[in-house]
This record gives sequence, structure tokens and C-alpha cells, in this order.
Amino acid sequence: MRYIGSKILLLDKISNFIPKNTQTLCDIFAGTASVGKYFKKSYNLISNDILYFSFILQKAYLQLYEEPKFSKFIAYFNDHPID
Repeated sequence: MRYIGSKILLLDKISNFIPKNTQTLCDIFAGTASVGKYFKKSYNLISNDILYFSFILQKAYLQLYEEPKFSKFIAYFNDHPID
């Protein structure tokens, strides 16, 4: 998701600013979680935002490491939600 406050264009600069022995990053105004997605594989993340839509995006982007299987959905509807 793109919006005016996005930090996507700053990711390389943020990356260069992080000290070498850093293990945990904190994204206080996470918005669409673009910073968290970028650093997810390299650091432990603390991500926060006051907006509920941001919380939902952070849960999806930062806590999932594989595509959901949708097994309950498929069992109930006999179809895949993407189909």
C-alpha cells in the first residue's frame, strides 16, 4: 500500500544508518509496515502505530512467514479463497 508518509524510498538510507551489531529494530510509526517488511529477515522487530489498519497490516506482514493454508475455509466452502 502506498501513501504520503511511506518510508519505502528511505529504506536504503535507514539500512546504512543501523549500527553493525544491532539485533532489534523499533518502528514506532509503522504505517503500512514497509520498514518492517524490509528488515523482517535480518532483525527482531518492534512495530507500532496508533491506527487499527496499521495493526492489521503489521500482523499480516510481520508475523506470517508463509502463505496461509486456508484449511478451515477450504473445508467449509470446498474452494480456495484466492480462486
